[in-house]
Amino acid sequence: MKVQKALERIRTVVVKRGGPPVERTVAAELAAQLPSAPPVREAEAREIKTREGVGFFIETDGGRAPESLSGRPGAYLSLEESGAGGLGATAPEHLYAAFRHVVEDLSPRDVSFPFNWSAAFSFPFEKSVFDLFLNQYARVARPFDKERLLREYARLGFTHVEVNSLAAPFPYEQGRQVPGEFYPDFYTYAPALDQFVSSRLNRGLYPGEYLSANLDRLKSHARLASKYGLRPGLVCFEPRSVPEEFFQKYPTLRGPRVDHPFRSFRPRFSLTLAHPLARRHYA
Repeated sequence: MKVQKALERIRTVVVKRGGPPVERTVAAELAAQLPSAPPVREAEAREIKTREGVGFFIETDGGRAPESLSGRPGAYLSLEESGAGGLGATAPEHLYAAFRHVVEDLSPRDVSFPFNWSAAFSFPFEKSVFDLFLNQYARVARPFDKERLLREYARLGFTHVEVNSLAAPFPYEQGRQVPGEFYPDFYTYAPALDQFVSSRLNRGLYPGEYLSANLDRLKSHARLASKYGLRPGLVCFEPRSVPEEFFQKYPTLRGPRVDHPFRSFRPRFSLTLAHPLARRHYA
């Protein structure tokens, strides 16, 4: 009997109440692709672990992980001929990849029941770096489906993803612009923390609406990443240059020159990391 046939007999899909978003994502996708379209319900964790016949459960805490995964990151499937069983992972970032493996690769297999599968992941930490379309200069490409990209990251087994990018087509730079200079466009790459929030030290340096738009974009990326179990994080090129107007107000905080002399037409400086005020600003 094929795994798919047993999956089609699932009567209900159960997730933990208050569990991570990826559990509900997997439960909804599984239910949507089964002919019976079983309902998805939430239950307390102890109910899922102790009661029999609750249906097909989804979990990400490794509660029912086999001994072969003891202390190792991975995923597992247990399935009865009746459709009872469950799909689990040792952490949320591994669940979606396991789910896609079950429906894409295991479903067509003829197996004997009860069927149990588990796999340890070779690399517990797989991250995206310099995501061209989600965060860098191709982020303005149209049409571009951000959710589809993040879903594919999760399907391929990525665990972490960078989420910081600018909302506007071009970075903001305060002060006099040098004709013909392209250098400000490089601020698009791995935007720094001061492009999203301000501290008491640099408040007012960037327009409030500019920071708010960038922060809203970052949060939306983080929510989409969490939906598929990915852990959102920041990739920032630091220390970055700050506007010259800042050093006119705080001359003792001027740090090293950090621009590329071949690409920039005027020097740019970062904060001195030796000063307590600068360190407090970063914190």
